Amino acid sequence: HSTFENREGISMLFSSRKKGQYQVVRRFEVNQEGMDYAVGDIHGQFLKLRDTLKEQKFDPQKDRLFSVGDLVDRGTYSHLAVSWLRQSWFHACMGNHDEMVLAYGKNPLLLSRFLTFGFGENWWQELSTKQQTTFLEYFAKLPLLMEVETPMGLVGILHGDIPLDLSWQDLIQALTEGNQEVRQAVLWGRERVSLPDPDSVEGIQRVFCGHTPSIDFQPQVKKNVYFIDTGAGFDLPNSHLTVTPLWD
Repeated sequence: HSTFENREGISMLFSSRKKGQYQVVRRFEVNQEGMDYAVGDIHGQFLKLRDTLKEQKFDPQKDRLFSVGDLVDRGTYSHLAVSWLRQSWFHACMGNHDEMVLAYGKNPLLLSRFLTFGFGENWWQELSTKQQTTFLEYFAKLPLLMEVETPMGLVGILHGDIPLDLSWQDLIQALTEGNQEVRQAVLWGRERVSLPDPDSVEGIQRVFCGHTPSIDFQPQVKKNVYFIDTGAGFDLPNSHLTVTPLWD
């Protein structure tokens, strides 16, 4: 299968599953001391992340880092994800690969099926039962959305996409009401990033998403929505990890 077909197959598999009940939105007050940053899909590349933060002169004493999700799979150091989630300055929302962990971590038959898609879940099998249990506990607490107050105004963070007809407040309402179509878009959606000129998301200053890298592995900006998955999980020319300030 092609990678696209693999993605579609996994997405279809998940759309038919009973969905977990995750926190809809986690909110953060304005950072009075330092800077806030967003990071694209990490996919187990935590040593790359460490090096990128050094280059950015990130200060864990006063700065904060917000992940658009997909902490694991593909990369070499997926097993370090929990140690990062334990840091008081690191926060993440749910990505589709993070939800996949919650599914295959409790279902060996599902794991064997996922392994056939070649998304790099082998790391999971190398963990002890205790480590797997800890992962499931931490990942189950990941919210679908994060909302951060900044000097520029409200900034939103999520993994996939926001349906084109929804404001930020509509999005929260739909997820709170358990709308599965909207939930699927938040974790798996790619519509907005594929359009040449979609409308802005109303009710929020800026939104950061991941999930869909561009062909040249550069961030993509669609009005006030920033897609910052730049292919860190792929060992390809120009693929890298993007860390960018939440505000200008």
